[in-house]
Amino acid sequence: MQQAGAAGKRPAAAEQQLRPAKFRRVAPPELQAAQQAPPPAALQQEQQQQRQGGAAATPRDRRKQQQRQAEAGMGSPEGAAGMDMDIDMVSPRKRAAAAALERHATAGGATSPATADFLARLGENMQLRHQERQAGAEPHPLLGLSAAKRRRSTSHPAGSSPSAPSPAAGTAQQAQQEADPRLCLWEPPVSPYGLLEEELYDDPWKLLVACMLLNKTSGAQVRKVIWELFSLCPTPAAAIAADVQQVQNLIQPLGLFRKRALAIQQLSHEYLYKVWRDPTELYGIGKYAADAYLMFSRGRWREVQPDDKDLKRYHEWLESTGGLGTGLTRHRTVPPAAAAAAQQ
Repeated sequence: MQQAGAAGKRPAAAEQQLRPAKFRRVAPPELQAAQQAPPPAALQQEQQQQRQGGAAATPRDRRKQQQRQAEAGMGSPEGAAGMDMDIDMVSPRKRAAAAALERHATAGGATSPATADFLARLGENMQLRHQERQAGAEPHPLLGLSAAKRRRSTSHPAGSSPSAPSPAAGTAQQAQQEADPRLCLWEPPVSPYGLLEEELYDDPWKLLVACMLLNKTSGAQVRKVIWELFSLCPTPAAAIAADVQQVQNLIQPLGLFRKRALAIQQLSHEYLYKVWRDPTELYGIGKYAADAYLMFSRGRWREVQPDDKDLKRYHEWLESTGGLGTGLTRHRTVPPAAAAAAQQ
């Protein structure tokens, strides 16, 4: 079986002859003699020594051997038209071209006119490349790169790489770095007036809800229910998921409890999910709540001209103290029952 398989294999030369003519690799007549020429005596002696040693050559030895073969193929300095050219002998085409030039020089130019013209142009090109290297010309920026790096360099030229930020990306990044309107940016000083807004400054959502309930309602009435409401709905998400009937029962003493309960849920939904910058863009928020938001949560009291009497009094007090206050201590008027419910 093995003998039959070995017999069925043909040598490479026989296989080449059996191929169709259009698929054969046929070298020009001038190069066939150079390719079939026996190696130099020094190379034959080295190969004989390697065969006698019996040890398999390492990849490094094989590369050195190929380099010596290439140098031997170029011939002496008199060969290759006597040109001292720095030629990369790794390419088979260049080795064949160097052998052709050497043969043309040793044969005295006894070749066809077409071949002689080709060899003359080949020699000129190789000499030109040698002169460019000697002159220190910079290589092409893509030479010496791997195939993957070359593809990346050509697919993303300078100035259009994905890592280079565009003006639009810079604008979007700058917009993201701006302060979130849902965050408290400063702590207002404690005034002698004891406003409910001063106690809710650190949570803009609670401040807006309180202002919504304070509209057309006294502060004393709102204080009776506000802390129980925030115990039931401590966050906007909790207010959205809360039972409307429970919210209505809590704020019923304030009046308009059905409308206000639905308004609190709508405000909470837009506060969380709507893209907004100014509180007046939210449902149920007017000038009074917007002024309180800017004064107590954002620290922009100098930009506000309030109409509400309590906010106007606090604004005048801020101006008189330069926004620093008088050093009073902050405390919250949370009823004991609401505080116990919040802790539970």
